[in-house]
Amino acid sequence: MKKSTKIKLIVLGVIVLGFLIAIFMMIGTSGFRNSKTTDLNDEKVKFTQTLNAKLTAEGATEVNIADCTYFAWDEAYIFEPYYSAKDAYKTAGCEWTRTQWYYQYIFTHGSENKTVNDSQRLIVFKSEGKAVASGVVEVNIAKYGEDGYIKLTPSDCTFKIDTENANALVYQPAQTQEEAA
Repeated sequence: MKKSTKIKLIVLGVIVLGFLIAIFMMIGTSGFRNSKTTDLNDEKVKFTQTLNAKLTAEGATEVNIADCTYFAWDEAYIFEPYYSAKDAYKTAGCEWTRTQWYYQYIFTHGSENKTVNDSQRLIVFKSEGKAVASGVVEVNIAKYGEDGYIKLTPSDCTFKIDTENANALVYQPAQTQEEAA
């Protein structure tokens, strides 16, 4: 085989390999594709906007998280500020990402689900064991469980609004509400 033919084949092989790598970096693995969630801060989802509207509504004394969602879910977790993403995945029982492309996932997965200040809360909604929506949301929550998170269900996700504490949300589980009555 001629030297120029070998060079052409090598160049063609490098181009094909580069093309395949580019496709893989966009599409990724099945694990990546199955862990994608909707961003709660997306305008189409309207979770953040609806939550803030309910918090600032005149005369509001409580907010039901289920009333702020327009998607199906059967459990949710709200994590306190600075809760590590790795621990959040372990607690929720699955991993998730809001990135569009696999290369973004590779570079940001360790940090995308972290909160970086006192006003941020990581929230993830799950349906049938899979994360369906997640985001870092700025909302004031007054207290958490001993483990640093609150687990919610659609039937038990009502928070009292503490107007004396900058509209902080105070979660009182349904059992505690029944015991208090």
